[in-house]
Amino acid sequence: MKNIEYFKLQAKNLFRDYKTQHTSDNHEDGTPLYSYDPKYFNIDEIIYDFNNGYEGEENFTLMKLQHIIAQMAGCKNWVELIKLPEDKLAYAKRTLDDTLAIYRLEEFPTEEEYFAQKKIEIEFNKKSYEEVIAISTNNNELHVMLECLHCGEQFLSNETKLVKIKGQPDNMAEEVCKHWPECDGRSYDLIPAGHNNYKGDNNEK
Repeated sequence: MKNIEYFKLQAKNLFRDYKTQHTSDNHEDGTPLYSYDPKYFNIDEIIYDFNNGYEGEENFTLMKLQHIIAQMAGCKNWVELIKLPEDKLAYAKRTLDDTLAIYRLEEFPTEEEYFAQKKIEIEFNKKSYEEVIAISTNNNELHVMLECLHCGEQFLSNETKLVKIKGQPDNMAEEVCKHWPECDGRSYDLIPAGHNNYKGDNNEK
């Protein structure tokens, strides 16, 4: 079975947001003007951007939203997406995540939903990536304390992992968080500890 559960989950989340549709007003031509009360994404903007406007907005199906998810992942349609080999499917997930981030709402899912999605992400990482064992030839290398912006944990720089998409050469490996695959922190999420200056509400006067 191909590793497409993550894509199915995001399509279902879009469909859940779409199902909050209700009529808020009418257009000048008398056709209904729809509004939404989404939980996951700005579904109104997604429909407009990926449906060439609001035509047929009242009759969206899960299949239609799967098609939109495929477009967000860089494919022409859902069929093309599910036929991708595992290595290209991993790239498609990154493209999808980057696109969805534009439309993601600030609301957090429930604890149950969070852990359900986290489980799928971990399984995706395990199926699509494999760890590369790095051999260091510099015994005098200075190791610094890092912080992962994805999970918030701190660890030494020599404790990070190297992973690659399965089937790729070792020189394509990417540095990731020490806690991969449970944490999806990438190289750009790893910063010197103490350099994250965001203090939340305590820093606001």
